[in-house]
Amino acid sequence: MLSIVIPVYNEEANIYPLYEQLKPVVADIGEHELLFIDDGSTDHTFARIAALHDEDSTVRCFRMRRNFGQTPALLAGFRAARGD
Repeated sequence: MLSIVIPVYNEEANIYPLYEQLKPVVADIGEHELLFIDDGSTDHTFARIAALHDEDSTVRCFRMRRNFGQTPALLAGFRAARGD
């Protein structure tokens, strides 16, 4: 399984375009998961990710309680990843 960890912060406008570009590429690879780690966004980023999760079970979403920065968000995603 391939796990792609994507840290995001206040990226609500970019969630769908990123997903739409990534999905066809990873679909050809086989079993996969897209892990979006919301690093304490103050906009609707998490709601966009949660909506994608409702539509696509390969999308997983995690929400940090506040902005910790990119490195902690990546570490949280690596720990939660199910793939190789």
